[in-house]
Amino acid sequence: MPTVPTVAGRQVESRGVSTQGFQAFDQPNTSDALLSTGSQALDVFGQAKQRADVAMAQDASLQLTQTASDLMTNPQNGLLNLQGKNALGKGQEYTQLFDAKTQELAMQLPESARQGFMQQAQQQRIQFTSQAGRHEIGQLNAYEEGQFQATLTTGAKTASAMYGDNANYVLANQQAFQQIESFGAAHGWSPEQIQAKKVEFKEKVADGALSQWSANNAIGFIQSNGE
Repeated sequence: MPTVPTVAGRQVESRGVSTQGFQAFDQPNTSDALLSTGSQALDVFGQAKQRADVAMAQDASLQLTQTASDLMTNPQNGLLNLQGKNALGKGQEYTQLFDAKTQELAMQLPESARQGFMQQAQQQRIQFTSQAGRHEIGQLNAYEEGQFQATLTTGAKTASAMYGDNANYVLANQQAFQQIESFGAAHGWSPEQIQAKKVEFKEKVADGALSQWSANNAIGFIQSNGE
């Protein structure tokens, strides 16, 4: 008889599961996404803050410009409206007012905007002090020139009145010459300019003396001129 194969127990064949037709996807890391979003937000906020700082600095600079203009051109007490003696020493005084306004505006700004404003304010200060200095020097020159001419006019009248008193006449002329020399030296005059001013003074004294003598001796003056 033929032998019939038999199987003892149940046989189980292990097979792998086929993944054909399925795709695997990488899931994004949640913490990385949050970091990226946060970084972008910080960039936006940083740019906005920087722009705000610039705007605030420019606004403060504009206010300082307006203050500088008022200090210079105010119809009542602006520096440029101060003339002659009244302008002397005022350049420093008005610069101190400019500096005080600068500090006031700077303290109103956040620290992040303050440096930009102070850089602009420094340039404005240079312009302000330059303009103030030019005006004061111009007024000083005008004041000195006015005083000098007034002194010479008074000296010429004094010397003319002393024409008959030779000693005092010579002394009055010498005093005027000393003033001419001092003024000329202080203003960089050449020796020729100083000498020319002395001659001009002597001629003015001579004209004054002649006019005074003729007024006091009208009859004799007329007769001497054949009138």
